[in-house]
Amino acid sequence: MKFNYSINACYSYFFPSRLGLYAERHWGIQTGIGLQSFGLVSTQNGLSETPDVDTDGDNYTFRIKYNNWKEEQQLLYVTIPVALQYKVGLGVGHKLITSVGLKLALPVIHKYKAEGGKFSTTGYYEKWNLELYDLPQHGFSTFTGKSTGNLFVRPTLFTSTDIGDLIKISRFVDLYIGAYVDYGLTNTLKLTDKHWTGAYKGLFASSEISSVKPIAFGIKMGVYINSISIIKRIKQGRWE
Repeated sequence: MKFNYSINACYSYFFPSRLGLYAERHWGIQTGIGLQSFGLVSTQNGLSETPDVDTDGDNYTFRIKYNNWKEEQQLLYVTIPVALQYKVGLGVGHKLITSVGLKLALPVIHKYKAEGGKFSTTGYYEKWNLELYDLPQHGFSTFTGKSTGNLFVRPTLFTSTDIGDLIKISRFVDLYIGAYVDYGLTNTLKLTDKHWTGAYKGLFASSEISSVKPIAFGIKMGVYINSISIIKRIKQGRWE
C-alpha cells in the first residue's frame, strides 16, 4: 500500500427550502472533475503454475518461480463524481456535511516498474516427469534487473462517501475537513490473453491476478465558496 492523492474541483447545488430562497438548504447534488492516484508495491515469492500445450500438441505445466520479485503499479484516473449531499448546522460556525454517490474513473496513466529480485520460467511435463529450463527459444529462462511498461486497465466505477465539518471562515468561504472512502465496484483489469509470450508485461498481465478493484480512504480538505451568499449581497447592492 502507498500514500496517494486526489485533487478535485466540484460544484454543489442545494435545493431551495420551502421557507424561502435564503433559508437554510439541507439537500443537494454535487458533480465535477478530478484526478485520483492509486499505487501498490508488491513482493512476489512462490510458484505459479498454468496448464499449457506446446507446439507439438503435448500437455505441460508452465511454471513461474518468483524470488523476491518487486514491482510497483501506478494508476492515475480522471474522475467524474455524481453525489447526493446533506448538510446541517452543528453550532456556531460549524456544519456537518456528508456525500454519497458514484464516481466514474477514466485511466490516463497506468504503468508498472519492476526492479529487484528475479523469476524463472520452466515447463514441467508430468507424463515424463521432466522439467525444462534455460531454453529461451521456448520461453524458459531467468529474468533479473528492471522492467517497465503499461498496465492493461479500463474505466472503473466507484462508490464514493465522505463526511466532514464545514468551518466558517468568512461570509462567503467555508473550510472543509473530513474523511472519505472510495470503493471500486468493477474490475479495472482489461481482459487480455494471459498466455506467456516470452516477454514480461507486469503482474496485472499474469495469470496470478484476475480481478483488481481499487479502494481508497483518507483525509479530505477543501474550500467551499458560498455562491448563494454572494448572490444575496449583489442583489442587496452590498459587498463587504
